[in-house]
Amino acid sequence: MSDGESVRDYCLSILESGDLEAKTRPPPVSDEPGFFGSDPLAAIYIDRPARSADLTLSSGAERLPPPPQLEDPAKRATCIHRFAHHELMAVELFAWALLAWPEAPESLRRGWLAALADEQRHLGLYLERLDRLGSSLGDAPRSDYFWLHVPALWASPHGPLAFLSAMGLTLEQANLDFTLMYRDAFATVGDEASARVCQQIHDEEQGHVRLALTWLRRLKSPEQSDLEAYEASVPFPLSASRAKGRAFSADARRAAGLDDSWIEYVRNAGPKRKGNGPEPAVEEPRIFPNLGAEEGDNWRRALSHAAVAASARLFGGLFARDARFCGVDGLDAAVLPEAWSDDAQLPAWSFLPRGKKVVAWLGTDEALRIATRAGRELASPPPAVVRSVHDKAFAHRLALEEGSLHPCLREAIRVFDPEELADVHRVVESVESATARWAPELGSEFALKPRLSSSGRGRVAGRIGSFAPSEIEGAMARLARCGGFLLEPWLKRTVDLSAHYWIEMSGEIHALGTLESIVSPSGVPRGHRGCLEANGSIRAGTLFDERLQAAGLVAAEAARERGYFGACGVDAFVYSFDGESILRPLVEFNARFTLGTVALGLVERARRVGVARAPGRFEFRVDVPSVLEIRDPDSGLQSRVEFATAQRASARQRR
Repeated sequence: MSDGESVRDYCLSILESGDLEAKTRPPPVSDEPGFFGSDPLAAIYIDRPARSADLTLSSGAERLPPPPQLEDPAKRATCIHRFAHHELMAVELFAWALLAWPEAPESLRRGWLAALADEQRHLGLYLERLDRLGSSLGDAPRSDYFWLHVPALWASPHGPLAFLSAMGLTLEQANLDFTLMYRDAFATVGDEASARVCQQIHDEEQGHVRLALTWLRRLKSPEQSDLEAYEASVPFPLSASRAKGRAFSADARRAAGLDDSWIEYVRNAGPKRKGNGPEPAVEEPRIFPNLGAEEGDNWRRALSHAAVAASARLFGGLFARDARFCGVDGLDAAVLPEAWSDDAQLPAWSFLPRGKKVVAWLGTDEALRIATRAGRELASPPPAVVRSVHDKAFAHRLALEEGSLHPCLREAIRVFDPEELADVHRVVESVESATARWAPELGSEFALKPRLSSSGRGRVAGRIGSFAPSEIEGAMARLARCGGFLLEPWLKRTVDLSAHYWIEMSGEIHALGTLESIVSPSGVPRGHRGCLEANGSIRAGTLFDERLQAAGLVAAEAARERGYFGACGVDAFVYSFDGESILRPLVEFNARFTLGTVALGLVERARRVGVARAPGRFEFRVDVPSVLEIRDPDSGLQSRVEFATAQRASARQRR
């Protein structure tokens, strides 16, 4: 601590510094009146904490190992890793609260600062145990669960009372149960040191619950009971059902100051349903499902096809329940299973746009007009930026720069600009001249691929030596409208793959996973397959996953340099060439949401509600209804989830 450092500067250092040392530095201490400042300062809102590369937040987390498995030191390390990260998030959130409500009473702020120091000490105890078990905080994914609730806390009209109810009376109250349960589990397998740590944290957690209860009673309206004040202020979807563990301890709650009526209320609490409590305070975006908009404004015609309409509805299922479609008539999102209703109150990933925005499948000029007319911000870069990286020539040129193309393909693939397509005879001559130089192993079939298209639409097929102007004359104007075309050999594909990312406006890139594509014989996507790995990641499950992920990240970084942000994906495939299986990792860069993004988001929801468990395989198909099947590698089918995506279901959605 530096001399004269303010509490405000100290809290900013915790949230704006990514390293663990800054987040565990002890807080300033002073008994002087006015230590927090004599005049209230402006509130500061920080939506996510800075994190170093080894501490980055991820979306969701797999279930903790059950107590019988804790004889394995690796399983104990998994548990302690989770507990340690909860303590780190608690440190950050107490710092967040001190910045968010500078007008709160000074004695409450002193209580929060003391609790922050407790959480730092708890973190240190867990980190010491992790070290003894041969692990560290960077060794496993770190869920952002606590931070998911920050937007609702900030928007709450109840101010500090919302934070007291969420942190002290929900999350920390639940920890009264979890610390005892794992204390006993560690002791059973002979890990007395970890058991003692759990007991110490349990004892001090009672003080945090007591602090929250004391200040709830001081800040609530006099006519409210304690429970009424809690119910009114706890931000949805948190509730009393989240304030307990599987092994419920009434004695621990009495020691924290809760009376018997509150204890029984929590003991019997079930999941809060929408309509049984306060509405979410965060405004949700409008969703513009312009699937197929690459080919122009006639994309709405495609929504008459069942598979396209199903994909559009499932796209809506990525967002919080209160999000609505815009710019289309008679369309609403897929019906998620009733058991997922709590999870549906939040988006599939915390970084998806929220607030007064329009989120388009593809960021086009039309999407920008829709957003402007609605008085909302388009959650995409300028359409010119989207178009520049969505162009198939962008991925091809990047593949050339990265050296990821087989030498035969480097010479074979040619990019045609729109201006070249006015003279059909010259196009045919250029195609014939280029294909005549191809290596024999490439075969005789080729395709003219529109530079701006989706799902394989608009391709023109040809064969070397039998390509005439009459065959392509009608297609030239359409290909020109689609930005020109790429001339490519028609290779014998054996596996279609994709890698998916989210690029934040800040530049941070989230790798969502890699997938195997399920495609029709004509190349139209019908779904995806993948593997849930033990570390929480999602992979296609092929020998090419690491190379695909690395190449995809290069493409995402290149798009970011051009100013792109938002959802994106890289299409790839494995092809057979001269007796070898070869990966072509940068075929197309999709500067938009994709069916793969949708599949990954629904699997993420399935993980959070406990339907999908790692390790396992899944298969997702866009049919009517659309289906997600989860399979255990040993026992076979684990679960099957249907999503109602037919038109008749739309009236039941988002009411």
